[in-house]
Amino acid sequence: MRMSVAQRHFGNSYGNAADRFSENRQNSRGNGLEPHREMAGAWPAPKEVDSFRYFYYLHVPMNRTELQNLAEERLVDSELLLAHARYGAAYYLAGYAVECGLKACIARLTKAEDFYDKLRARKIFTHDLEELVVHAHLGDVFAQTCKKNAQFAINWARVSSWTEESRYDVRTKQEAEVLMIAVRDPIHGVMQCIRQYW
Repeated sequence: MRMSVAQRHFGNSYGNAADRFSENRQNSRGNGLEPHREMAGAWPAPKEVDSFRYFYYLHVPMNRTELQNLAEERLVDSELLLAHARYGAAYYLAGYAVECGLKACIARLTKAEDFYDKLRARKIFTHDLEELVVHAHLGDVFAQTCKKNAQFAINWARVSSWTEESRYDVRTKQEAEVLMIAVRDPIHGVMQCIRQYW
């Protein structure tokens, strides 16, 4: 059975908590509970699963390979959601896949012997795709590619308009499909460019 990144870090504690979260959502459907109230009863108590609290409140330490895998997984998730008419979620995860891909590019620049740069670390924990391109040292690459490749320029313009706040948006099928194409295009897509540098 394939395990997620969180499960590899935290083992069954994460899986059990995730099961309870899913069960809680099923029980609360139709009773008018708001999403954050559903979640409140789903997370394990601090004494019960201490490691899960670290996953929920802190950043999970991930390496370059895990970020690459996560980017690819989120693209697949986005396709499945699009196929099942979950357009808002498909749109969000397509953009999130790009975020993970850019962070894999940043991870590639990290050297084990380098001293921890606290200021830089704070800056890269962002969801802004244009900022991540800069932190990944890909600003010139993207700029030059946009000049040489008109379709890539169009695709990047569409992708760079994505924000983490889109998870709250209602999106149409067309909006989700347009973003998906901009991300996944095998020749002019944003992910195709990112894969060359991660």
